[in-house]
Amino acid sequence: MKTVTVKLGGKNYLAAQLTISGFSDVTRIVAAMNQAGRDRDLSKVNGLLRELTEIACNSIRRAGSKITVEELCEIAQPEEIAEAVGILIHLENSSGFRAVNQRIN
Repeated sequence: MKTVTVKLGGKNYLAAQLTISGFSDVTRIVAAMNQAGRDRDLSKVNGLLRELTEIACNSIRRAGSKITVEELCEIAQPEEIAEAVGILIHLENSSGFRAVNQRIN
């Protein structure tokens, strides 16, 4: 399993790369958020943001953390969640990931 560091609520967390279903969910959620934004449906945007938070949390938990979705919702700003999910998507095939047990100097 490969991991990358994401910053949420001022803390760095290791996050495992997205699963195939996680990646699919992110693409579906982003499209739905864009539409909800055009429709000015803030409650739908907030619900979809919660789903993105759950995906980020699952990724962080797969890397070994015990953090919960509720904790992430309390500490992380929406921009941080979006950035973390963006990192997980855009670094999927890059060398930015490292093996979980790999040491960093």
